[in-house]
Amino acid sequence: MLESNGIGLLSKTLEENRETVRSGEGTVCTATLAHRHISRLLKGSSYDVLKVENALFGSMVGVAGLLGGRDIVRHLSASRCVMPVYLPRVMFNHDMYTLDGMTPGELERETGMKLVVLDRISHLP
Repeated sequence: MLESNGIGLLSKTLEENRETVRSGEGTVCTATLAHRHISRLLKGSSYDVLKVENALFGSMVGVAGLLGGRDIVRHLSASRCVMPVYLPRVMFNHDMYTLDGMTPGELERETGMKLVVLDRISHLP
């Protein structure tokens, strides 16, 4: 399926969430490519959207599936975030490791923040 490779994932997310009203709050982390679109989806809600630039592979790589754990730690440490912080599931492999070998628990310990891994934007409260 093309969606599982990331092709079409953004357009499907936008379509599924076009009319959704969000009542929760927190900070949603995303890579540079989807930042503008996720920000537009969550406009008017109590969610902040944090753009995370990829230092692991370089700033030209803008997809969340290629973000490293250190990228998340670097950006969260430099930001004032509303808790909890939501991370995209696609940045973790099946064993819940980032490409640079970090787990969600390690990310929480390093940042001191409550982190939630989200499969989809539609799972936001």
